[in-house]
Amino acid sequence: MFEVKQFKISPITPQLMGNLPEHSVKLERLFFSCGIDYAGPVLIKCSKGRETKSIKGYIALFVCLATKAVHIEAVGDLTTGFFITALHRFSARRGASHHIYSDNGTNFVRARRKLDEIRKLWLFLPTNEAISYYLSKSSIDWHFIPPSSPHFGGDVPLSVPEELPPTSNHRNCWEMLQTIKRGFWKK
Repeated sequence: MFEVKQFKISPITPQLMGNLPEHSVKLERLFFSCGIDYAGPVLIKCSKGRETKSIKGYIALFVCLATKAVHIEAVGDLTTGFFITALHRFSARRGASHHIYSDNGTNFVRARRKLDEIRKLWLFLPTNEAISYYLSKSSIDWHFIPPSSPHFGGDVPLSVPEELPPTSNHRNCWEMLQTIKRGFWKK
């Protein structure tokens, strides 16, 4: 009855792939370049029992951009001080990152400014040559992704866990002990 006629047959061409980012293909150590994001708020119980008070906490996610490995740190607040403490704990355990990608959150921008001020202060002290050499070698190159474009940051927001089990530790004591422990065993 009906016949279908093809007038022009074009060969199927493979789709062109864009260039991969340099930090994804360059062979470096784990977490040499990483992305940072926050998850939460998460309710944290202060003690065991039925009628215990819950406080709000957050989770800092550090994602290696080459291997997509995830490092999770508990953070008590969204302030700059708590983030710098979490970054300190991360650096003590995994080594200092040289490239950090994050969004334009106020805690990230202020942390970058504060870390730059501390590094410049240490570099100008003449008596601490070893520390100034270490800080000049371990400086962080911070990259902020443009607003409303999460695809610039890699897969950082995709690695946020859906649900986490509740913890029963005191927030500030736990963070302080983790910072001291990781700094001590790293030496």
